[in-house]
Amino acid sequence: MRNPREPRNPGSETKGRIVFLTAVWAPGYGVSVVIAEQCRLLRQAGWDVLVAAIRAESGMPPDIAVIRLPFRPLFLRARLEALAPSLVVACTFPFPQALAGWGTPWVHWDHGRADQPEGELAMETSASERVGPSRWLVGRFRPAGVVVANGGDHLGRVQPSARPGRPIRVVAALRSGAVESLYKGNGFLRDLPARVGRPDMEWVLMLRGDGADGFRESGWRVSQDPSRREMASVWTESDIHLAPSRIESFDLPLAEAQHLGCAGWALEGGAHGELTPWVFPSEEVVRERLLSVRRDEVDAMRLASWEHVGPWSWHAHGEALRDLVQRCARPWVGPVRSAPHAIVLHRLAAGLYDLARRILR
Repeated sequence: MRNPREPRNPGSETKGRIVFLTAVWAPGYGVSVVIAEQCRLLRQAGWDVLVAAIRAESGMPPDIAVIRLPFRPLFLRARLEALAPSLVVACTFPFPQALAGWGTPWVHWDHGRADQPEGELAMETSASERVGPSRWLVGRFRPAGVVVANGGDHLGRVQPSARPGRPIRVVAALRSGAVESLYKGNGFLRDLPARVGRPDMEWVLMLRGDGADGFRESGWRVSQDPSRREMASVWTESDIHLAPSRIESFDLPLAEAQHLGCAGWALEGGAHGELTPWVFPSEEVVRERLLSVRRDEVDAMRLASWEHVGPWSWHAHGEALRDLVQRCARPWVGPVRSAPHAIVLHRLAAGLYDLARRILR
């Protein structure tokens, strides 16, 4: 991997350097998937890109340059200035707070906040732009921002065909964890096969992390820590994808599943009403519909989902992303002097982030 601290080769000039900041760079995290696609799109457009993350794991695209940041990124601005960025994209806490008041072009790209499922969302006024992936999320921004919808077709796009006589395969994708269990709908899914009890249904769970035994005992066939290729294969062979969270700002697995031919069944809330035509008001209504749905109805739903999700493509995302970068990026002209109050806010944000990590462990 190229060292991102090395000067660029004069013989391979790019338009400039774009740095993405994220707390986590790891498989199974939607923000990481989105950033990886954005890096690919921007490199195709002639930009040099790299990712700076507090936690970086193996399994991500090896051709993307990555630097690791400490848990307390107190000198974040100095490290970024050493990279001579044309634009910095701050994707997760604590980075937007840490960059408040910085004079270098940067974008506050909010992917959603599980701890703030409703109400107004305070966005950094000093950012060159404020961006989110759905109308539901961006409509809550204060001050206002713009929507750049994620794509969902990076695993492929497979038009569904009818499957008469075949069992109805129900699939879900979860990540285990203390925070995720609060809003991902893990409890609802766990005993769902027994509560539905249909012999003509198969249940497949793609799970990242621990807790597989409890789901297996409840009737799920668990694929633990699957690769992206394995996930694509499961969705292509399945019929209904269940999305039981109510506060997703986009829900990448829901988009992926529908692009690969599943009917996307989601609980009402968050951006689900934008992403799928099949939204249900409660968990009990989902269970009742699973009890009554016929094979031919499922096949019609699969086709409707596939047609509905078509506009959520990385091609469309790339066009909007390139326009945004063209508008916000500036040639690097040297470090910007930090105002004293900005330094204080920077350090406070980093300290709060470290405290939050300790509480959640």
